[in-house]
Amino acid sequence: QVIDPSVTDENDPFSRDPELDMYNPDNGRRPWPEPSSYDPAWLARYRDQFRRMEALADARGIDLASAPDADVAALWAAAAPAVGAPGD
Repeated sequence: QVIDPSVTDENDPFSRDPELDMYNPDNGRRPWPEPSSYDPAWLARYRDQFRRMEALADARGIDLASAPDADVAALWAAAAPAVGAPGD
């Protein structure tokens, strides 16, 4: 399993918060061979959400590398209100 801060529902990996999607050109993604460039404020928000998800997994004792999909889905559901929260 991989933590992707832009996914809002792990049961639907296409449910993404466009403001946290690292592949969204509005966030700095560029097609190869052009280098992508992300704003430092965006990177901080992305990393904060990643850490939030990671901390929640740790708090619940979920080993993301071997967790059943149901456990990971529950993790994402619990953290969903934080995704894209104003002021992050």
